Amino acid sequence: MVISGLVSLVFLPLAIIIVGAAALLAGGRRARSLAFDETIYPGLRSLRRATIRYRGIGLAVGGVAGAAALAWGHLRPLTFAAPLLAAVVVVAAIVVGQQSAYRAARVTGSAGLERRQLRSYLPPALTRWTVCLLALLLTAVLFSTLAASPDDMGRAGRAVSVWWIEGEGAQSGTYGAARTPFPGSFYTSWVGLALALLLALAVLGLVLTVRRPRNGADPELVRVDDALRRITVEGIVAAVGVGVSGSALAVTLVSGMDLLELGPVPLATASGAVSLIVAVGALVGLLGSAVVLLVPRDGGGR
Repeated sequence: MVISGLVSLVFLPLAIIIVGAAALLAGGRRARSLAFDETIYPGLRSLRRATIRYRGIGLAVGGVAGAAALAWGHLRPLTFAAPLLAAVVVVAAIVVGQQSAYRAARVTGSAGLERRQLRSYLPPALTRWTVCLLALLLTAVLFSTLAASPDDMGRAGRAVSVWWIEGEGAQSGTYGAARTPFPGSFYTSWVGLALALLLALAVLGLVLTVRRPRNGADPELVRVDDALRRITVEGIVAAVGVGVSGSALAVTLVSGMDLLELGPVPLATASGAVSLIVAVGALVGLLGSAVVLLVPRDGGGR
């Protein structure tokens, strides 16, 4: 192929960022559609603004962090982990935004006895989809790591190679081919570290969001605060979905293209075709998660 997998990974995020810039503006308006009396609850107004503002900050800084990860190092070891690292920044920004503003929303009043559970705030469809994307990433990483081989400089897990025999009898010969870069352990070890960091931060953010205190005796405050919690939880889950699907897309796209460009080995060709089909699914997941992240809901009950 004329365009390599790594080059295509540069143009795809740029296209998504361009489309997402317009969606982000609509997302802010959609979140602001949450109606309440701002003169009575100025703290909730501050919390709502922080919910929107810090998500935007996270997206901007996360995009820069992802681009920096793509360009870091002579051999670009963070290429396949870049979407996960960008998602880490987004989740961190969302959590910081909530923690920095929620105290202002705690109006004076009597406390109400509440028992809040995470499942009350999780978006069911998005959560299931994100879990499926996580399983897809883990499967793709396991396959590519096991299929990888050392490159021509002896660096483990950076290439993929095959051998085959052509001809018959005395005319037969052994031939081989290799492709690099390939998402073997040279790259996927970083994917594993970034994924662990993202999941740990996401769990922390979900727990902090659900458990942060409030004055539960005020029904209107509870209604608006619950909506803002749902917006925050949805943003965290969507950010995880973007990071996981982005890395899955990178791994499956590059591995699929490399395998298809190897020699006439049916197993390699079939594996490459399957990888590219899976890459389409990862792309769909990436776009779907990005839309949710860029265009937050109004926080109404599911």
